[in-house]
This record gives sequence, C-alpha cells and structure tokens, in this order.
Amino acid sequence: MKNLLTTVYPYIQWPHNWKELITMMEGCRHKIKIISVHWEKPQQNVYRLNTGGSTMTNPSKIGCGGTNNQAEIRAAIHGVDWSI
Repeated sequence: MKNLLTTVYPYIQWPHNWKELITMMEGCRHKIKIISVHWEKPQQNVYRLNTGGSTMTNPSKIGCGGTNNQAEIRAAIHGVDWSI
C-alpha cells in the first residue's frame, strides 16, 4: 500500500507504520477548485479553436502513456478539418 501511495503521490512523506499510514489516509480530503471560464468572440476573419487546457494548471502527473496529448491532438485535427 505504501509503495502504491508513494508512486502516485511522491511529494507526500508517507509514514512507515501501518496504523499511522491508515490514519493519514483517512484524513485525506479531495480538493475541489472551480475556475470561471469564458469565451470571447474573435475579430472578423480570425478563427479560434478551443481545447480543454485542463493540464495547464495541473501540477501533478496527468494522462496515461500520452493518452491525454493524443486526445487533444485528435480533437484539434478534427476541429481544423471541420472548420475547413
């Protein structure tokens, strides 16, 4: 369990004692952050393709073997093709 936690959350100093580890895990709470997002219409003859961008402010590890980047690229290609 400690190895798994250390792999997923390497920036946390996990205790070696089982009871302390369980107590620490029970005290963990999910942090929710809400960010206001808005869209501004571009000038005439200017085109904009919006993507998620959720990884820009995420300090922890993301994706799985590049899956996230592949999905973003495919979405961008689809958007450009659709626009053309």
